[in-house]
Amino acid sequence: MKKVITAVVAILIVGGFAASAYAWRCGGGQGSPNYNRSANNDVNYQSFLNDTQALRTSISADRAELNALMMGTNPDPARARVLSEKISKQENELRKKANGHGMSNMGGMGNGRGWHSGTSGYNQNLPGCW
Repeated sequence: MKKVITAVVAILIVGGFAASAYAWRCGGGQGSPNYNRSANNDVNYQSFLNDTQALRTSISADRAELNALMMGTNPDPARARVLSEKISKQENELRKKANGHGMSNMGGMGNGRGWHSGTSGYNQNLPGCW
């Protein structure tokens, strides 16, 4: 009985370490908004935040309106389409402004920072990993 309890405790400890390591995900993980942040581009990042505050607020308001519209019992498809197109245009404008401020991986989509994202092998874009 002592061996069974020892084995179970050992498995739980190893499982805890494994879960902790998985949660760590090598420097924040793919798609993290702070993935490309460093002391060198904090000025650019703050400038980007200041320059895009109204645009980000508008995107948030439009998303909230679209969500409220879609949660209704009878959503208006024409209004939903207008809002979706407006949000898409605003997000494209936000990505362009991010690129202009030196934040090329903003947006979370495209072929950046994920597995198989380059030609030189796996995991080549993750800083601080083994």
